[in-house]
Amino acid sequence: GALSVGRIFVDELVPGREAGRAEAAQDERGRLAADLHAEVLPSLRRALAEAEAGGTVERLALDLRSAVDEVEGLLASRRSIVLEELGLLAAVEWLAERVEDRSAVRVEIEVGAGDAAGDGSGGRPPREVERAAFRVAQLALDNVVRHAPSSTARVGVVATAGAVRLRIEDDGDGPQVDEAAALRSGRRGIADMRAEARSCGATLDVGAGSAGRGTVVDLRWAGRQPA
Repeated sequence: GALSVGRIFVDELVPGREAGRAEAAQDERGRLAADLHAEVLPSLRRALAEAEAGGTVERLALDLRSAVDEVEGLLASRRSIVLEELGLLAAVEWLAERVEDRSAVRVEIEVGAGDAAGDGSGGRPPREVERAAFRVAQLALDNVVRHAPSSTARVGVVATAGAVRLRIEDDGDGPQVDEAAALRSGRRGIADMRAEARSCGATLDVGAGSAGRGTVVDLRWAGRQPA
């Protein structure tokens, strides 16, 4: 699509952009491997030793729960590092890989060039806007995994210093959006997305997807225009 073409265009205009991203990703994988070895493997080894020694189910469950907690803590830390150091696009790409690894949902990412945001500016948005947009992406894709587990999700991202647009659309056959019913049943996904959008001055629209299938989540933020 046009956004995919825009990403290729930007990559060609900025020599070394992809090489720099690849190097940063490789460094991050090295740090993650080291942390897994230092923090997670000990818990797994304890669990294995307990199982081989005929330990109790309760003890085995405790060691495995400890390993799971450590992995989740590392993932949260890595997400924060990717978002803070590399920006919204890199964090959304990281999230897409996680979604595909843990579910049958396929994620396609379309990225726009800076001018596609409509303000002609480069650079990154304010950090609080990136954090809110990432959290919306996270909640939206989690909803896709839960309610349209065999679908394809298309994530469009445009992010500059002056504007952000994040659009997540799936082609699943999940239930139509009913925010009131969701809140009554204790499901706060959309309400939390709206709260994230409000926190940074963005707008959020949620509705039915193309041809009445799936769901679209569309976040827009426009900051101060460059002089």
